[in-house]
Amino acid sequence: MRRSKYYLKLFIIFLAVIFTYTLVAGGIFIYKSSELAALDRSHKEQVFMRQMKEKLDTPLYVSLDMINRLKEDDKLAAYARDASNSHYPITQVFTQLRKDASAFFNFGFTVSVAKSGEDMVITPLRTESKENFFKQIGLVGEEAARFQRYVASDRAFSTLFVVLSSEGLQSDQPVFTIIRREWVENQEMLFFVSFYERQLLPVWLESGGEAFAIVHGGWLLASTGAASDKGISSIQEIMTRKSQSYLAEDHDSLETDGNAGGDDQRWRFGDEQANGVLETVRHNGYTIHRLYSEALKDWQYVYAVPEERLPFGKLLREALLVYGALALAGLLLAVYAAKASYNPVRRMITLFKAGQAAESRDEFAFIERELAKMLQTNEKLQLTIEQYRLPLRDKYMQDLLLGAHRPPPDKIKHELGLAPSESGAAVLLAEIVPDAIMSLYKKDAVPAIRHRIMELLEKHIDRELRIGLLELDYNRYCVIVRQAEDAQLQPLVQQAIVAIKQELELPVRAAFGKAVDDLDQLEVSYRSAVHVLELRHLFAGKSIITSAEAQSQAEGSLSYSLETERQIIGMLVEGRKEEAINRLRQVLEFNLKEKRLSEVALAELRTLLLGTVLRTLHAVNKKWDEIYGGDCSPDELARPEPEGPPTEFGPILSCFERLADAIGQDVHRTDEPIVERMVSYIHDHYAQDISLTDLSEAFQLTPNYISTIFKNYTGSNFRDYLNQYRVSRAKEYMHINPDLTVGEVARLVGCNNTITFTRAFKKYENIPPGQYTKKQ
Repeated sequence: MRRSKYYLKLFIIFLAVIFTYTLVAGGIFIYKSSELAALDRSHKEQVFMRQMKEKLDTPLYVSLDMINRLKEDDKLAAYARDASNSHYPITQVFTQLRKDASAFFNFGFTVSVAKSGEDMVITPLRTESKENFFKQIGLVGEEAARFQRYVASDRAFSTLFVVLSSEGLQSDQPVFTIIRREWVENQEMLFFVSFYERQLLPVWLESGGEAFAIVHGGWLLASTGAASDKGISSIQEIMTRKSQSYLAEDHDSLETDGNAGGDDQRWRFGDEQANGVLETVRHNGYTIHRLYSEALKDWQYVYAVPEERLPFGKLLREALLVYGALALAGLLLAVYAAKASYNPVRRMITLFKAGQAAESRDEFAFIERELAKMLQTNEKLQLTIEQYRLPLRDKYMQDLLLGAHRPPPDKIKHELGLAPSESGAAVLLAEIVPDAIMSLYKKDAVPAIRHRIMELLEKHIDRELRIGLLELDYNRYCVIVRQAEDAQLQPLVQQAIVAIKQELELPVRAAFGKAVDDLDQLEVSYRSAVHVLELRHLFAGKSIITSAEAQSQAEGSLSYSLETERQIIGMLVEGRKEEAINRLRQVLEFNLKEKRLSEVALAELRTLLLGTVLRTLHAVNKKWDEIYGGDCSPDELARPEPEGPPTEFGPILSCFERLADAIGQDVHRTDEPIVERMVSYIHDHYAQDISLTDLSEAFQLTPNYISTIFKNYTGSNFRDYLNQYRVSRAKEYMHINPDLTVGEVARLVGCNNTITFTRAFKKYENIPPGQYTKKQ
């Protein structure tokens, strides 16, 4: 359709509509203006009511959902199990509550937690006694008595308890609080959700004659405006008059089941509760609207508005003005309307053409074609989103492993596509050493690294032996395998581990969980695999551990692995005295109390601990006499005391404490010489396949500490410094012998992977090694 034809049609249509409306409006405006104004006012009031309902229901939904989420939280479960109220579980719960309070600050509520039988309440701001907390939320006097009856009631676990704040509370205190009683880890818990009036009610109503209130049963939970406001008084009168027929005489407590209250305790304008239907009554010169909450079915939102009517004379004057204005401006308005109606089309065509010269064709046909292209692009985008979304099968397996879903075994087989005869399974858990990915690769490369790890696991573990493969988090990967002999599975897993180490240079360890007979018991196998990984310090140098090996080792003799020793030495060298002594005490307690070592094993443990002291002295360049003088000698510490095993390690503990104190005073002065030795170590061993773990073992320091001091003193992390030094040596080899291939140069500088060497060379020299050789 051409522009001129479109304009003509629009002009004729608007002209006819305007003059027709002018003739009709002049005759009926005086009769209908009042009704139209009333309808407009009613519509605005209805929109306001539904907006307020949505605004108020949202924090109610969010708060109740937050309580359900907290019930499933591991931190709250640990706090519920802890009968001694240790500081750590309380701090964990406090941190979670504070995080939630910050995340949901705009919803105007806070969540607090307490054990039913104890005197402490954990809030997002602090921990305090129940007495002080109850005073803050208004749970005093009769409210406190009602609360005690609520706690003692058997119905309390299926209801909510509502506390109305006392008069005279400060502005920063809640206007009402919802209390929910739940069981968590066999511990009775109380959840307090406190709501604040400044976030709930519209402030602008306080300056006018309108009023808004939240009603529960026959109680005003919150209202806007002064107490003497006529609108609030009308709401209270309606409550009193209507509640006499429907409320129980003894309103013992404000309780709700979270979805629907009892019919005998409901304030209503009609005979039945109408969910989602706005109900209206008129009383005392006010129009009063009421809507039920969808979050808590027996809660109501009430809005009182003064009734208004326009005077007859004013309506007549307005009718004449409207008639004359429409009659005079009709023609001009038709022209303007036609032009304004075409403007969106013109702007749309301009955007589609993106500054190109106009084409002599139908504008609407052009728009139709462009929209078709946009729809095709949108379909492609939707397909891309679906490809990257977590597959439902992986989500189903993850729920089975974590125990979030326990369907019958037949249904599990159907969802996972297994044969009806298959039943047994086991969980293989592969773990990248924590922080290894972040210490070796840049942050933006992590997704690609994780994807490649999944590809290597899928490639090397036979499809016939595995049921499913999924990524649990950034460093743990789970393979659900059919019950098969370890002799058949372990070589495949070993191949995958070797491939990850060679290609990505990441340290990997794997653990087999306990085999289960039914697929609905996969959670047991998964937790078994997690437990095996927790005992990895007992298997230094072993990359694959089975549950049988872990159980056997846990029941064996002396337990003091090289990894544990490295941890203690690293803590001492870094000046972390308390952590080192606590870790040492754990080792002694585990060996003396749980292992019940023989005299021979005790002597061996004593010798190993003395060796740890000596290796720590070597790591910090100290001699025995510098720390201990003539107070004792290594031979004296190696001999047991006459009192026997429980106390014979006292001198060694004292020895460690003196060593930690001495190192703590000089820890910063020793960093620079250590870094210099590390740099020399890199220069001497660059041609070998060295890693941060090798540096950690050579200097008896933790990888994190090495990374920190190395970065501070060299300006580069370990991996960047090593690669840069290798590139500099590679350039020297190319100058000496230009005939060397890229692969040969890579091997000379310790890079077994040509692609990795090429990537590093290009990063530091901006050209590939092959082009660099040609330029020489």
